[in-house]
Amino acid sequence: MQSVTVAQLLRFQEFDLLSGQAHEALLAAITYQEFPSGCAIIKKGFVQRGMLHFLVAGSVELRHSFDERVLLEASDVANCNALNARLGTTTTVRAS
Repeated sequence: MQSVTVAQLLRFQEFDLLSGQAHEALLAAITYQEFPSGCAIIKKGFVQRGMLHFLVAGSVELRHSFDERVLLEASDVANCNALNARLGTTTTVRAS
């Protein structure tokens, strides 16, 4: 299983204001998960409070509705915040 690096975290706005000591504490608390293509990562209407999801590798499809879908790659400039910021009550996130 892979792990997350400080460099990967610093791509996200939520982490760029934190101290190095805070980064190390977060690295110890982060759970890195890999999902097979097509797997639902976050089901619509269900986002666990107090948990943030970040795309550090690969790509996901954000399905806001049947017709409105967005593909997001980890390397995209738009991938600078937690996925939670992009989620509505009808959004499902699938690994792609």
